[in-house]
Amino acid sequence: MLSTWIVVVLVCLFTAHVLLCEESAQTGDDIELNNATLDDDEEVLVVRGPVEPSIPVGNAVGPTHAVIGGAPVAPHKYRFVVSLRCKDQFHLCSGVLISSIHVLTTFACVERLNTTDMIVGVGLHNRNTNNSDHFFKVKLNHVHKNYGGELRSYDNDIALLTLATPITSRPAIKAGIIKLPRTINENYHNDSTAPFRMVGWGVTRNDIPGYINETPLLLQGALAKVISAKECSSRIGEKLAGSKFCIDSGRTAMCSGDSGGPLFRQRSSGEYEIVGLGSYVFGACQANNGANVFTKVSHFLPWIKKALAASRQALLERQTTNSRINCTNATTNGTFCRSCSNGVRWSKKCRSNTNPTGNVTKLFGWV
Repeated sequence: MLSTWIVVVLVCLFTAHVLLCEESAQTGDDIELNNATLDDDEEVLVVRGPVEPSIPVGNAVGPTHAVIGGAPVAPHKYRFVVSLRCKDQFHLCSGVLISSIHVLTTFACVERLNTTDMIVGVGLHNRNTNNSDHFFKVKLNHVHKNYGGELRSYDNDIALLTLATPITSRPAIKAGIIKLPRTINENYHNDSTAPFRMVGWGVTRNDIPGYINETPLLLQGALAKVISAKECSSRIGEKLAGSKFCIDSGRTAMCSGDSGGPLFRQRSSGEYEIVGLGSYVFGACQANNGANVFTKVSHFLPWIKKALAASRQALLERQTTNSRINCTNATTNGTFCRSCSNGVRWSKKCRSNTNPTGNVTKLFGWV
């Protein structure tokens, strides 16, 4: 088990701002796997670029190309990256668009957020834009039912958000989609040809005392070196979970504000492919013999497809029913009340009630 004084969750420095949001969640039940491929009109949104030269892993990092102390990326080059916010105030975390309506991020980013107040900034380069067209509300939030939290090294740190409006409804913004991995549970340490990249609006130095005022306005980029599971386990002092992988943080690193943010690579076709989501760091964000730990997206391909199917099913059900929730004497497994007008705490389970009293409570979907 990771020691609390050694592990720094990437979202920890802005917990006070997250608490501005009341806790609630959205619905969605476990259902069978469905086809999760993109529709034809979504394929045109897949972000592509000129194929960049291959860089040997050993040379893929450098002091001038880091999220910490690094440089802004070209505007809208990686337009699949989104900014997660609470009540449209501050950048808290990142995520990636995997369809015109779905955002992939980490559980740690959303576990304290009120879904109804969660805002997703889409098509941003400068995170401080006042253009409301860039900001989308969240309708549903599906999270992994076996999330481990700090006690279990943040295992299963993944979540899928469903936007209330598809990005195609606002064609003026520059937004796009990143491809999911092709193969389940890939070993990225053996990939020495396609350099791994990470981007985010997180802090750019280890020694920044205040989070909000010191995060960069422009999206920052870095190249990263993936290390073996054995090497990572040695650095973090325990066996690395199979759902994780690590990058060396000696020269480049993610930091607070980069949680949920992408580590990705480019296919030979020019399309970008999501590889990992920033989960936690070991010790300082950037440190010799340190490690940044990522959620391995390829490990969760079956879960992602299941969550996408659950999201689509829930959207269909919302078109045909308007059932409400009563938190008193609740019995249904798999969903949890986050807040109720009658004061029932989030640990109480909820049940549907066709004739309820009080306010409707939004639910997480546990998948």
